[in-house]
Amino acid sequence: MLFIAVAIYHYLLKQKEAIEYLEQMEIMKREAIIGTIVAEVAHKTKTCVRTIQYTAHSLKEKLKHTPESPLAEEIFTEAGKLYQKMEGLGKYPKPLALHKTKRQINSLLKEALETAEQAFIPPDAKTTHAIEEDLAEDLPEIMVDKERLKEVFVNIILNGFQAMPEPGILTLETKELS
Repeated sequence: MLFIAVAIYHYLLKQKEAIEYLEQMEIMKREAIIGTIVAEVAHKTKTCVRTIQYTAHSLKEKLKHTPESPLAEEIFTEAGKLYQKMEGLGKYPKPLALHKTKRQINSLLKEALETAEQAFIPPDAKTTHAIEEDLAEDLPEIMVDKERLKEVFVNIILNGFQAMPEPGILTLETKELS
């Protein structure tokens, strides 16, 4: 009889351990979902804040030696602080789920450029900055997550615009590696 009681005790102990393990896995799954949401919101916010910084910088240059100049400087500075806070949030651990499809890299780069120009690059920047394209023809299609890579390209284009002196030329180049 003692043997049966010990066997039941060990069985219940294993069941308890299994339940605790499943509960822990559920918590980890929820944390991963929260991490994904936090990182995505942080990334989108950073992109918007970069646009605010770029616009404030342009305003600061135009408003030099006017009473409004300190206001543009304050907007630029505060946007920088917000960007740094979002940078920290963006590092929250998250799983990476890719949705890969075959894409032609040049068309994806052109889509990203169009998005950046329409949504983020101020119209007056086009008078002081130029964009040159040197895109290789007949590149093979590659497996990519279209939305993630487009987002990367948009960020690179915006960073290029924000970093270059006025006037400047942003060159987009693709080539096939042997």
